[in-house]
Amino acid sequence: MKRIIFYTFVCGLTFWLVNPIGPVLGIEGEILPLRLGPKRVIDHKGMQTTGPSAQLGPDRTLYLAWGGEQKEVQGVYYLKIDPNQETFSSPIKVNPPTYPVASLHEPPALAIGQQEEVYITWPTPHPNANGKPFTSLLLLSRSTDGGQTFLPPIRVNDDDAVTGHSFDHITVGPQGTVHVTWLDAREGKKDPSTYTARLLD
Repeated sequence: MKRIIFYTFVCGLTFWLVNPIGPVLGIEGEILPLRLGPKRVIDHKGMQTTGPSAQLGPDRTLYLAWGGEQKEVQGVYYLKIDPNQETFSSPIKVNPPTYPVASLHEPPALAIGQQEEVYITWPTPHPNANGKPFTSLLLLSRSTDGGQTFLPPIRVNDDDAVTGHSFDHITVGPQGTVHVTWLDAREGKKDPSTYTARLLD
């Protein structure tokens, strides 16, 4: 099984593909040795970023998504890295300017479909927040060309409550059904509830 180790710093991302000789932690809690592949570095050129969401394909293709901010402009970015790729192309910006990422406290969620469709969700600032903190809408954008371009985002949460809809996760079933879960504070409770949505198309 291939694993990935990430180290995120202010202006870049370092990662290794890992071939574990055994589990990372043994039964007694001892650290077992790992065999690291070549170190790879993505230079964000001064952009502050979240950590990445990552998916590793069966052919060792690496798919990444992250949120970033530069010159007070916040966005969602996507990058596909082939296993033998030595240099990286420029990341694709997923979001239109009117739907920035709400914060850098959490990465966008990422899933890859059976035909290499790319699905990315992220919270965007609520348009009626009027300064109220931790308020957002949850958006989903899809790519049908392997991540070269992304369709305009759609809203996932079905309410208009001026509250938080965030800390999301997304997965794609074998028949192409998209499942999204997130923390939702619309009920006004002390602790938010977990909501889920199923998208058929």
